[in-house]
Amino acid sequence: RLRMDVGKLRAGLRQASHAWRARIRFLLATRSLHASSGPRTKSEPSLIIGLTTTPPRVGAVWATIATLLRQSVPADAVILTVGENVFPGRRLPRSLRRLQTRGLQVMWVPEDYGPHLKLIPLRRSYPSATIVTVDDDVLYRNDLVHTLTQAAAKHPGTIVGNRGWTITWSTHGPAPYFSWPKSGKAGPRTGSDDLFLTGVGGVLYPPGEPRGDAILDADAAVRVAPTADDVWFWAASVAAGTPRFCTGAPYGQSNGLDGLSPALLDTNRTENDAQIARALRHFELEEWARARGIPA
Repeated sequence: RLRMDVGKLRAGLRQASHAWRARIRFLLATRSLHASSGPRTKSEPSLIIGLTTTPPRVGAVWATIATLLRQSVPADAVILTVGENVFPGRRLPRSLRRLQTRGLQVMWVPEDYGPHLKLIPLRRSYPSATIVTVDDDVLYRNDLVHTLTQAAAKHPGTIVGNRGWTITWSTHGPAPYFSWPKSGKAGPRTGSDDLFLTGVGGVLYPPGEPRGDAILDADAAVRVAPTADDVWFWAASVAAGTPRFCTGAPYGQSNGLDGLSPALLDTNRTENDAQIARALRHFELEEWARARGIPA
């Protein structure tokens, strides 16, 4: 029994040590953040930055938002979309309430439907806006929006991101997701059909894109790709015929709290392939994917 107690004590100490190290990394990563002028004020925003978060991560998302409020090319609105069912009474931490005085907007929706909240409600409400989606655990460079909008100006009607993978193809379509890094990170030379943008680097969706109502079907998004918004938005853009482009440009760094709260990467290590397969079926893209595959 003593050995068991000692083992539990050691495990607890290791966990506590990991938590403290993560907190220290967070403090170091955020030490340079300071007040900013915030977004421009417009009655009907034409350039929006959208993100979402979860209860385990809401205490640290202020740092990400602070970097979004000090962009060299300011957005008309920075909007955090969250579900009322996971934040009872619409209670948010003081850090976010302070940022609301600096321009942060909070969009409340009745039901949380995961990472898809960063785009679907915004596209419904602002169909004519350019929307840049970001993740909640990255400290973004202050030229993030500048980089994306400059690339978008050169590639009109195109979904633009800073980070992505070159899809590895097999005889039946996409190879397993975690074999894609072997093909290398995507860049400006990666063809649209071979490009899978990842939201961590920031993704710009031009007005009305991806086209069609299918992308706005939140119920289908949750059913098909519950934890992989990147998969849902990728398949929707392919189905709509919207081209994709990757700048390959630097975009920021982790907020240092990796591992303290659930990360979609951990879930998607095992579930992305199933979600990709379901998305291809849902958008009727299986023949397209097989045509992209390597001939046997």
